[in-house]
Parts: sequence; C-alpha cells; structure tokens
Amino acid sequence: MNTVTVPTKNFKSMKSLGKLENKKFVKLESPIPEGITTHCLEDVIEEGWQKLSDHYGVDMKAIGKSKGYI
Repeated sequence: MNTVTVPTKNFKSMKSLGKLENKKFVKLESPIPEGITTHCLEDVIEEGWQKLSDHYGVDMKAIGKSKGYI
C-alpha cells in the first residue's frame, strides 16, 4: 500500500478520504500537530479521580473501588 500525504483543511476533503479508506484504497494517518502534548491514559484517569475528590471533598477513587467501578 502506498503512502501519500494529503493536506485536509476542510470537512469535505476529510470525508472523501474517509470513503477511500473504507474501500481499502488508502490508509489514513493523522500526525499530532505541533504544540499539542499527549498524556497516557493512566495519568488522565488519575487526574480525573483527583479532580472529583477535590470537588466533592471525599476520596472518590476509594468509593469507586468499593463499588466495583475500578
């Protein structure tokens, strides 16, 4: 399968490329734009538990574990 870089600046061109990908003519790859940072899922979930705990004033992660959500 060949690789081609195509700039997609609008929704219509992205939609057209998506149709080609569904027909297995192309494989789309989306590079991460400059200035955007990535985080691992575990860090994001941990930060979410911390924000909930700070908001409600209780240890939400412990409550989640006791209820079987974790």
